[in-house]
Amino acid sequence: MIVSRERKFCSVCHQLGDGYHFGAIACKACAAFFRRTTSMNLASKFLCRKNNDCIIKMSSRDSCKSCRYAKCLHVGMNPEVVQTIQNSAKSSPSPGIESLPSCSSSPASCNSPILSLDLGDYHEMTPILCGVMESYQKLYKQRYSLHAPKMKPRATTYGEFCNIYVNDVYLQYEFLENSFSQFKEMGSFEKKHVFKYFFVSFLILEMGYRSYLEGTEVFVLANGDFIDTMNLDQFYYDPEHNERCKSTDAMKMYRPYFDQMKRNVFHPLCHQKISLIEFLALVTLCTWNDSLDGQPDCYYPVCRPVRQKVIAELMSFYEKDSPDVDPAFRLSGLLMLLPALERSVELFLQSMEVKRLFRCFPFHDKIYQIVNCQ
Repeated sequence: MIVSRERKFCSVCHQLGDGYHFGAIACKACAAFFRRTTSMNLASKFLCRKNNDCIIKMSSRDSCKSCRYAKCLHVGMNPEVVQTIQNSAKSSPSPGIESLPSCSSSPASCNSPILSLDLGDYHEMTPILCGVMESYQKLYKQRYSLHAPKMKPRATTYGEFCNIYVNDVYLQYEFLENSFSQFKEMGSFEKKHVFKYFFVSFLILEMGYRSYLEGTEVFVLANGDFIDTMNLDQFYYDPEHNERCKSTDAMKMYRPYFDQMKRNVFHPLCHQKISLIEFLALVTLCTWNDSLDGQPDCYYPVCRPVRQKVIAELMSFYEKDSPDVDPAFRLSGLLMLLPALERSVELFLQSMEVKRLFRCFPFHDKIYQIVNCQ
């Protein structure tokens, strides 16, 4: 007789578990969440928008951090174990630009919740979004290989920011091809124009989403480093004086762009407490937007059918995943994020043209070439 091995599920979200973590059976995602929340003392910042009785399960565990952490404690996860491990792993800080304590040890880590999420029986209900999800998980793994992982993320300069995305752009292009057959089947000329808008909208959306996950005001980048928006003089640091504009002047000139993105994109994402599948739905809706000008003729007939299907998939997802929440209300809140995001993308593209025209700080030819289909 064959004895089947008992399947042990996460005590917090009921996904297939990964063994005992901090005193309870948990998946990698919930273990990482508990470790990060405890080590960074984030629990006091969490606030439940309901009655502190949210149902925590695999597909909705990111919707309420307060109830998720409370459930971690309820099932027996011990904060003292986290502190013990943290104390034993401490080492002297390395010199250089100061690291930000509120960022996790490595957002590109292979233990990320993004890699742990499994939609299971949602595939039949949400085929487009599940396909995008799988492509995004692949992108995450590729980034882990491309960008050397660090123990602690650090603040970047503009030049470093450009280098990160000049390398990451090839992975993003592959992600777009893997996610949408409509894009993959286009000619090279058409792809360039579609990718231009995708690159900028994905850049802004992902920075906002990852910053929300980290519970921080900084802009988290593809490799896990960040832009410290409270110290933009550090971001525009130019010791070799390669640019015409002084770093202090650049900081004054471009701070309104950062403030606009925070106000109109990042803070609404945080307020909405979007899940990963909602983030990817926004990516899809921004990619296939028939209100955009300057796209190839083959682009526009694709947009409406894709958008309609994604919206229908979201409604089905809400109905199955959160029956106690009005799907139409949740969906309307998500769609209200799009106009402000589109405005942020337009401002980003306009700022690149200004930098190109006047050669003002900061400027990077390769980034300009990406956003101008060259």
